[in-house]
Amino acid sequence: MWRSAGLFRTREDLATAVEILDRASADASPATADEWRQRNLLTVARLIAGAALRREESRGGHFRADFPDRDDARWRIHVVDVCGAP
Repeated sequence: MWRSAGLFRTREDLATAVEILDRASADASPATADEWRQRNLLTVARLIAGAALRREESRGGHFRADFPDRDDARWRIHVVDVCGAP
């Protein structure tokens, strides 16, 4: 996660992170409390990586090397992720 979705992000790295997290989530079938906690961490990490991939600008602590500038015209909005949505 740190390598692909760390402080300096690119589309390629974020797409790699999303792919890895999707695979890890698909393989997980939690039975114990620790496994549920791990599944929850994977879910949060996937949401963070996916949101960072969609946001094509840099703002605050989110820096995209391939989009180094702010884009208020397109990104001064609220973004909502819905479970199960593409």
